[in-house]
Parts: sequence; structure tokens; C-alpha cells
Amino acid sequence: MKADEAFAIGLAIERNGFAGLFATEDREIGMRNFVEGGPGRPGSADRERPGVGLRGRGAAPGRG
Repeated sequence: MKADEAFAIGLAIERNGFAGLFATEDREIGMRNFVEGGPGRPGSADRERPGVGLRGRGAAPGRG
């Protein structure tokens, strides 16, 4: 596989994943928070694990 083919495949994967994010409640919350108050700490629609920050998802210590 040539580098340009691999790059095109990677872009297609990223494009599909990014487009899928626009169908989430988190996107709606994030956009609303940005419009109302500018960039800052986003809200979350994490209904399955309430109260779990980034640390519970494997973030580096001290981040979440």
C-alpha cells in the first residue's frame, strides 16, 4: 500500500468518526455551552457512569 493510499484511508476513517459525533447529545450540550459562554469546561451526557470524570476513563493522573 502506498503512503497516499494509507493517508486517504485514514482520512476516510476520521471523517466517518467525526461525522458520527454530530448525532450525540454531548455535541448538543457542547455547542450550547460554547454559544452561551464561550470556550470552557464542557458538560457531558454520560448517563451510564454518572460522576465519573476522565480519570475513570484512563486519563493520565492529575487530569480529571
